[in-house]
Amino acid sequence: MVLRLRSLGTRPVLAVLATTVMVLVLTQIFRHRIPLGTVLAGTLYGALNGLLAVGLVLLYRVTRSINFAYGAMGGLPAAVAASFYLAHGWPWPVALALALVLGAGVGLAVGALVQWRFANSSRLILTVASIGLSQLLGGSALYVPRWMHGPVLITNFQTGLSK
Repeated sequence: MVLRLRSLGTRPVLAVLATTVMVLVLTQIFRHRIPLGTVLAGTLYGALNGLLAVGLVLLYRVTRSINFAYGAMGGLPAAVAASFYLAHGWPWPVALALALVLGAGVGLAVGALVQWRFANSSRLILTVASIGLSQLLGGSALYVPRWMHGPVLITNFQTGLSK
């Protein structure tokens, strides 16, 4: 399968640029009503959700099935890294690097064990397999902190990137 990219032209770039300038000007004019920090936090969370959506769409375009394990594939490495950081005192950059390596490993394992094995089966079977995999990975992510003698529930913690 060859994916073709077509040129969108300069209109989307100009629209994003104009919106950015408008938001920055409005946050300076109405400082007490539209704080710049709130706008930047919303932009950050929106960009993260957008990247997740792009990844999910790309995965659908490749496999032609909805992968319900997509979020859990990142949740398990994140739980492992947070447990190493909170319970064992690992430096945050090392735990982050571990999460990225584990995330790539989980993605390869999901591809090898589920996606490639069920590639010639019906899309419904592949979708149901991804639901089961989501349950397995999500349940594992809930138990990882307990297995690693960390906090039972990881809620919020400070990192080097926190204020």
